[in-house]
Amino acid sequence: MKKGIIVVWTFILITLLNISTFPQEVKIYKVFGTITNNKNNEPVRDANISFSELPFCTSTDYDGSFYLYIENTTRVTLNITKDKYDPELIDVPLPLSGPLNVSITPIFDGNPEISIATIKKNDYVTGTVSGVNPDTYDQFKVILYARTDKWYIHPTSDSFARIDENGEWKIRSVERYPFPTQIAAFLVKAEFEAPKAINRTAVIETITEIVMNYY
Repeated sequence: MKKGIIVVWTFILITLLNISTFPQEVKIYKVFGTITNNKNNEPVRDANISFSELPFCTSTDYDGSFYLYIENTTRVTLNITKDKYDPELIDVPLPLSGPLNVSITPIFDGNPEISIATIKKNDYVTGTVSGVNPDTYDQFKVILYARTDKWYIHPTSDSFARIDENGEWKIRSVERYPFPTQIAAFLVKAEFEAPKAINRTAVIETITEIVMNYY
């Protein structure tokens, strides 16, 4: 019986020694590819490339190319971010069969601008937005401020307008006293929480704005 126990313990010790002496093979994979603008197919430089599961990152070169080395994993989530572009998340199985060619969407088509087309009392203030990629309209909203002693959001504290498929917006106009001397329309991010009153328009985190005299 004791002899059998000794044999078993000897086998376990030899197995443990083998594991510690001969570690498992480390598999290293190269994740590489190119990031381009999906509107003009131009390379996107300085885009940030990271992985949801790992703590390191890199950025694209002047030609939109990038590469990273990954150890001992069979799948990663590629996170691509760049200022003024929609972020992209891509599931990447490893090893790769070839380079990753990813197109990302620019938020703006040019210089974003907002205009006020009409101001009608007890009706609507209307206008247009240009220079914004229509595919990203849902990321923005228009807020309106009327100036008396201060700038007050109009017509109520939770009022805003979405941009329709034609790049147009409208916000209901309510006649109030005292009458405003100016109207300001702001294009802001959809998640922006507009203050009820401001002393000056510069405090708004705006993409673009327009201020008009109101009589």
